[in-house]
Amino acid sequence: MTPTQCRAARSLLGWSLDRLKEETKLSGDEVARVTIVNFEKGRGVRDDRVRAMRQTLESAGVVFIGEGEVSREGGQGVRFERQQGD
Repeated sequence: MTPTQCRAARSLLGWSLDRLKEETKLSGDEVARVTIVNFEKGRGVRDDRVRAMRQTLESAGVVFIGEGEVSREGGQGVRFERQQGD
């Protein structure tokens, strides 16, 4: 997950920084708000904190797309996971 993908995922879910912080806490891996801010600004953050944020966002239905994963020209992105029946 890149900083841009993290911001996009929060936006897709309508989550504030505080909401992501609270959701990581509920999952058992609380990530401090300042850590989220630092990550989204491209500052160094421990890998385990990035993993916790990513897992929390994925649990909420976000899918992270790597560069070229969908098409040769496609860049990195995020989308919602397809729900059954969609």
